[in-house]
Amino acid sequence: MADPEHLAILRRGVEAWNIWRSQNPSVQPDLSGADLREVDLTGSWTEVVAELNNKTGRNELRSYHRGVNFRSANLKGADLRGVTFGELADLHEADLRRGRLEGAVMRNADLSAAQLSEARLQDTVLHDVNLCEAELSKAALGWTIFSQIDFSRTRGLDHVAHHGPSTIGIESIALSNGAIL
Repeated sequence: MADPEHLAILRRGVEAWNIWRSQNPSVQPDLSGADLREVDLTGSWTEVVAELNNKTGRNELRSYHRGVNFRSANLKGADLRGVTFGELADLHEADLRRGRLEGAVMRNADLSAAQLSEARLQDTVLHDVNLCEAELSKAALGWTIFSQIDFSRTRGLDHVAHHGPSTIGIESIALSNGAIL
């Protein structure tokens, strides 16, 4: 069951969520089982960070454009049907097992090492998404669109459930060097 405090913060928007995440890096967000269909995840924010320039020895301000930060979040069984994730969404090591992602759209997102076992990915669009070390065993596919994705290190592709045809763009085959199992 989702943590009500985490859900309330997310409902305030991507910027509020990402600020809270940066202030609480040791907290693993729990949004398990939450209905997130009405939450706007398309927003983004610009984080300004002081970094040391090794050449000059001075701190310089750098800005980074970021999407929603669901890094290592517990989204097990969450309802994300029809959700459009903003560019650069970070779902690295997120637990999306049994998640409902039908009709979701992800572009330029990081799903590396994410758990997508038994997730429902029918009618989902995944474009330029990092699936390196992501686990897709028993994920439900059908009318799913994969474009510009390197599948060479994606796990469990040989155990997905096909409920209809899906599309893998030729560029995905090229990026994967033909290694899609």
